[in-house]
Amino acid sequence: DLGTTASLFFNIYGKRLEKTSRIAPSVFEDSFASLDFRLSQRLTENWTMKISAKNLLDPSVERIQDQPDGSGVGTVSSHRKGRSVGISFNYDF
Repeated sequence: DLGTTASLFFNIYGKRLEKTSRIAPSVFEDSFASLDFRLSQRLTENWTMKISAKNLLDPSVERIQDQPDGSGVGTVSSHRKGRSVGISFNYDF
């Protein structure tokens, strides 16, 4: 009745193959979690406001590789994708 819709999305991405080679160990993107939120609110009969927030956890995304000497796994690179927030207004005719 209030015209409100809220959604929370949690995803876990598993370890993914990124690069393979015959002369070096394969590089994988290690697993990480993602949390997104969306809110939609009807303001009037024609106007709706939408707010979204993506990647709220902002985890470190690491590229990993088995060490050539068999001593375990090493980090090739690490970065954060960053958070993003958006707001929009929609008018329905």
